[in-house]
Amino acid sequence: MSRDKYHPRHAETDPEAYYEQAFQAYPRPNLVKCISYLIKKISKPTIIYPNSQNEDEYFSQIAEQTPIITTFSHGGKKNMHDPISAIGATVGNQYLKERIPNTKTWAAIPYLTHPKYGPIIERLGAIPVIRSGDFERFGLSSNESITSALIDRSVQHLQTPGNTLDIFPAGTKGGTKLREGVGMVLEQLELATVIPIALSSDTQSTSEIPKNLRIAFGEPIFAESGMASKDYVEHIDYNLNLATVDLKTLESST
Repeated sequence: MSRDKYHPRHAETDPEAYYEQAFQAYPRPNLVKCISYLIKKISKPTIIYPNSQNEDEYFSQIAEQTPIITTFSHGGKKNMHDPISAIGATVGNQYLKERIPNTKTWAAIPYLTHPKYGPIIERLGAIPVIRSGDFERFGLSSNESITSALIDRSVQHLQTPGNTLDIFPAGTKGGTKLREGVGMVLEQLELATVIPIALSSDTQSTSEIPKNLRIAFGEPIFAESGMASKDYVEHIDYNLNLATVDLKTLESST
């Protein structure tokens, strides 16, 4: 199956049309159901919330139809470890699980152009993100209009009540410094909630499949009028780090 439709040269030619097509992707229920079963069977996820809250207490802070951005840590070394872990966080939580039909996920362009992973990622509602290094990788010049088109379409998606956008803000496997894309989206929204989620497993450095998957939700962040992009990024980074500390506490107790 050709993955040419996602090649960045098409975005360079017409960024708006490129992302208009990309945002037509949606999670396929049968694929999500299959992966959910495998995660429960193999990964055996454990989910914790801050301050010893349960799921209901945590989500009672968030209005039912508020647009949500989930921001995941990206510590896995193998291509599919973190995407699978993120699905585990989503399907293991009733509130996010109900939103799956209206969820889009930012995914680095090499995933979507990959002959093996591409068709799977696409059917999970993936939206191609062309990072600065990807332009050189694909032999193209950096183009700010492509980034602007991605941000604009993402904002439009989140202006619909009940919609969700999943993001790995570090932008690369094993990354720790967050990129500004998520903040660029948030600063254009009047209503949205960010849910930071830290991920780890016993196999995050060695396998595509997470085993003994551990998931820690961080304190939610609520959009504020006038907050700048960099301030959102700093806030997300701080809350993700706190969730990571909770993960380490969980690891040491098991």
